[in-house]
Amino acid sequence: MRVGVQYVWQSSRMRAVMLRVALFFLHSTALMALLPLVARALPGGNAGTFTLLLASMGAGAIVAALLMPQIRVWLPLGRRLVVGTTVNALSATVVAFAPNIYVAVPAMLMAGVTWITVANSLTVAAQMGLPDWVRARGMSIFQMALMGSTAAGAALWGQVATGARCTPASRSPPFPASC
Repeated sequence: MRVGVQYVWQSSRMRAVMLRVALFFLHSTALMALLPLVARALPGGNAGTFTLLLASMGAGAIVAALLMPQIRVWLPLGRRLVVGTTVNALSATVVAFAPNIYVAVPAMLMAGVTWITVANSLTVAAQMGLPDWVRARGMSIFQMALMGSTAAGAALWGQVATGARCTPASRSPPFPASC
């Protein structure tokens, strides 16, 4: 493991991939962390609303996985990451301020498409950036960065939700009026 950590630390390409994966999952986890509050704030929002939103994101991810060969042809890696990150952030914003489920579901579909596209692109970039002799160790470090930033994002955005949901300014969607 020491050799894997040393290689990743000394490789500027791998440091860039690690930074990108950490930043993407740190910010994109906000949607998942805040989704129960968003679902509850939508008209008629309940557990079924949350399930529909989550299923929409999953359906978007499946569509992206099926279209990944075409997506790779349409967009080179750098643009794929920029476009994916931007569209993911815009999708999360639309979901957060959606007036109804008819606006939120398509935005969740796009969030799923971008989530899997960026995650896949970064995973492939990490694999291609590692030589055979250190690939498994380097990918384990990549997975730690991905999962660690997801956990940190969940904790961060959970605290944001806890702190923001009961302030007077937050009594409009996506936060409930029952504070």
